[in-house]
Amino acid sequence: MIDKRPYIKYIFLFIMLLLSTSLFAQKEIKIGIFAYNGVEFALNRWDKTIKTLDKAIPDYKISALYLTKFNEMTEVVKNSKIDFVLTNPTAYARLEKEYGISRISTLINTREDGGLTQFSSVFFTRADRDDINSLKDFKGKSIMGVNKEGFGGWQMAHKELLDNGIDPFKTSNVVFAPDSIKTTVVYSVLSGKADIGTVRTGNLEKLVSKGKIKKSDYKLIGLKNDGFALPHSTALYPEWPFATMPHTDLKVSNEMVKALLNIKTSDIAAIKGNYTGWTVPLDYVPIHNILMQLRAKPYEHYGEVTLASIWKEFKYAVVATFIIVSMIFIYTVYIGVLNKKLKISENNLKKSNRDLEKATLEIKNINQDLEERIGIAVQEYKIHKEAKQSSLKEMIGNIAHQWRQPLNILSINIQNMEFEYEDGIVNKAYLANFVHKNKHIINSMSKTINLFSEFLKNDKIKENFSVKNTIEEIISALATQFKDYKISLNLLGSDFEVYGSASEFKQVILNILNNSKDELAEKCVDNPTINITLNNGEITIDDNAGGIPDDVLDRVFEPYYTTKDQGKGMGMGLYIAKMILEESMESEILVSNTLEGARVLIKLNQKVNYGR
Repeated sequence: MIDKRPYIKYIFLFIMLLLSTSLFAQKEIKIGIFAYNGVEFALNRWDKTIKTLDKAIPDYKISALYLTKFNEMTEVVKNSKIDFVLTNPTAYARLEKEYGISRISTLINTREDGGLTQFSSVFFTRADRDDINSLKDFKGKSIMGVNKEGFGGWQMAHKELLDNGIDPFKTSNVVFAPDSIKTTVVYSVLSGKADIGTVRTGNLEKLVSKGKIKKSDYKLIGLKNDGFALPHSTALYPEWPFATMPHTDLKVSNEMVKALLNIKTSDIAAIKGNYTGWTVPLDYVPIHNILMQLRAKPYEHYGEVTLASIWKEFKYAVVATFIIVSMIFIYTVYIGVLNKKLKISENNLKKSNRDLEKATLEIKNINQDLEERIGIAVQEYKIHKEAKQSSLKEMIGNIAHQWRQPLNILSINIQNMEFEYEDGIVNKAYLANFVHKNKHIINSMSKTINLFSEFLKNDKIKENFSVKNTIEEIISALATQFKDYKISLNLLGSDFEVYGSASEFKQVILNILNNSKDELAEKCVDNPTINITLNNGEITIDDNAGGIPDDVLDRVFEPYYTTKDQGKGMGMGLYIAKMILEESMESEILVSNTLEGARVLIKLNQKVNYGR
């Protein structure tokens, strides 16, 4: 008979291998990239960026899907076949409105002038056109744009002309480059085929730097003077956004943001991508506004009043109104039927009056009994509540008393040990007894503080809370300590609300105040003072402890870094405060010196949750 056990072992190992391969397989994340200049161009520009993101987020396999047409992008977004989107501003605005994608970062484009997060358009004409010097001279002239739906190649310019009271389609001859290429616009104007041209900022400068044209060949019209690095004739609009899909996990989105923001100018991803880096997402509402004003997609029917538009805009209200009217009609019919029944029953009800009066009396008696019972229950509740409050006050008093006594005992024990050491009594048995006795006292104190901590425990639930009230709670808790050190603690300024965990925020303020208190106490400052000032989303905490040495100032937020003597501090206070503010409250903390001491500045994100 053949032994089947070896075969069973091999089958088991094969199944385990398949399971392990499945368990450790990376989840795939796809980024849809709008390749308007073709896949080869986009691949050359963005491939290193994709590889950098893939390396920065090791739990996922990140790849790119290059889409040359907007309808292709629309299809994959509509069917949730990608997780992130990298596209131009107008395409983003359309996808945001129609499919709810959300921006998480904005491109810092180009590598000159420190990078640009915005761009614009510019009007230009031939240098020898003395008859064209301002926008008002455009009347009766031919104006060439790249493409009617091109944002930098026409729509910005169109809006600028409308804002200046010029409708180019009525007062001028508007034409577009037949091949939708910006260089066609430039060469058409310089050759005299068009009077005026408009292109995205930087295009003319690139052609000059490549020797394709000369700066003396053209002149710019209607330039803005707002400090922007490049000459431009229209308003500024945000650069390409990096957006997340509605179905994408928030944790993955957060990791993607961190990975993008960590890309430096010197990284190969930025060099190949011809950009400086990434920043927090800019406001893209102006993109929507310009598309609405021009009635461009997806707002081509903006402002029109049709049955279809009314239904699209108010269909839920119409359905709700229909349901309410139907319910009122049904209710009216029901009331009519009920009235007939009531009239038929009227005579029977009259005959039942005596029984009803009797029942009413019984109900009255029952109500009276119920009121008495409720009164007793309410009284019992008040007694229970007052007893609980009394127990609470007694517990707090006992905690304070229990702390004073063991602290006194510990102090006496330590003093006695010094005396008994001088008398030669201290030996191994004495030390063992000393440790055992004082360890028992410390354990008792630990139990007391654990009880108090559990009583004051707060869940770290995020909600809107008053900054001033929360700080006042901390001040109240520290009042005795600060009084013992004769430190003047002042809270100034007006209150405001923020959204976050109040208990975590208390920890931030407590850590900062304890640092200042320790410095003031150590340096024995005359008239030690701490001022806390609230001002429109900012908190300034100043002390007069003499300040922080310059060689220490840059390291105060490092974990475990402390200038205190060993055993007096772990160096985690400001580090924890910074982590809470940045990661939990999306806020910022800065430390500097004043003439009198140290200053801590907290810039809070005044985001308030309105329950949406």
